[in-house]
Amino acid sequence: MLKMSYTALQRGSTALAVLIGLWLMPAAAQLNESERATANSNWFGGSAAYELCLSRVELDPEDGFDRALAWYDQGGGPPALHCAAIALLTAGHFADAADRLDLIAQNPSNGLDANMRAVIFNQAGNAWMLEGFPEQAIESLNAALALDTQSTGRLAEIYFDRARAWIMAQNWDEGVQDLGRVLDYAPGAKDVLTLRATGYRALGSDQLAWDDVTRVLSDDPDYSPALIERGVLYVLGGDSDLARADWVKVMLQEDGGELEAAARDYLHELDIGPHGAFAAE
Repeated sequence: MLKMSYTALQRGSTALAVLIGLWLMPAAAQLNESERATANSNWFGGSAAYELCLSRVELDPEDGFDRALAWYDQGGGPPALHCAAIALLTAGHFADAADRLDLIAQNPSNGLDANMRAVIFNQAGNAWMLEGFPEQAIESLNAALALDTQSTGRLAEIYFDRARAWIMAQNWDEGVQDLGRVLDYAPGAKDVLTLRATGYRALGSDQLAWDDVTRVLSDDPDYSPALIERGVLYVLGGDSDLARADWVKVMLQEDGGELEAAARDYLHELDIGPHGAFAAE
């Protein structure tokens, strides 16, 4: 259970930890799915060998890695190298995967076009974040942005990923700026607005945080991440009853997981009250 105190909540440190986790942990969970899903038979000219390699990785990442390297030795080229990197990623060897992905994307003579290299740099950035190295992630994502100038949808994804990397590095100012760039491409995106609200609050701009949270909840009153963030803003404004209502609502509508746990932890500390565990440290 998260350890919290009233002064920590006032400073926002606990809320930042919770909400950063909520945004970064889904990325980790999705990387083997959404990021790996971009690696399919449509890549590398619809290569059947590449599709077979990915299928082996899915069944057994370690065996898939060995087979990918054997394929590379037989002339498999960039598809084999990428399959090997995906195997490492799937097996949880994030730093090794990130290194390999960066090397593939850095080589302009490997036959991959700029947009595909940008996607691979983006994958490398996510792998670095999974390893807990946001600075390296930012370097990879900067390289992706330098290459990808055509796909607005992908640009939005890269900016969002770089925002998460800035946040991991505790650079909320840069993170908020990148989230604003994402919103240029995807106005009204609930997850982006909610994370930006957390960022604004971290920077001491509570009214801007309120603006983003209100915008989200006006469109979707049941959106749990925004309810958690609004509860924190209520506490900072001295209205614990409204905070409680938001967090109870999250607990009732979420069935397990990080969101329910976060709401439960906040309620626990709220129940102890400012004269107990909420007292100044």
